Amino acid sequence: MSTAPAQAAQHQDANEYALWDFHGANGFWNIDQRVQITRKAHHSYWAMLWDFTATPGKGGYMGLQTNGTRFNHTTGETAIFSLWNANGSRGGHCGPFGGEGTGLSCRIPYAIDRQTDYRLRVWRLTADSGGQWWGAWVRNLTSSPA
Repeated sequence: MSTAPAQAAQHQDANEYALWDFHGANGFWNIDQRVQITRKAHHSYWAMLWDFTATPGKGGYMGLQTNGTRFNHTTGETAIFSLWNANGSRGGHCGPFGGEGTGLSCRIPYAIDRQTDYRLRVWRLTADSGGQWWGAWVRNLTSSPA
């Protein structure tokens, strides 16, 4: 009996991530991560994750997902930006999430090209009476070099 078909199916869908940990260092305002998409499957997710120094285990994640579920109830290739414990968001593509903690997430349709380099960026923006604002960007480095 051959196990090749089961092994091949096991490797169809995957994710890749990098977890940023600054070991208590302060003064950072952004994180950039470069990701190269060489192959995609129906269930692929390329992400970066981070924790905030003041609240260990409570940071965020962002990335590209081939089968992302959006807040308008559509599914497809999606750019995702999520923060645990967030108390505000801007834009019509954002909403609450739960399961692995609670917070707010923004999810927009984003075509993912194969054989392409992307830059994922999270940036500290202004602060107000509600807290610190953060932004996220995805740049296709092939069609829009930095």
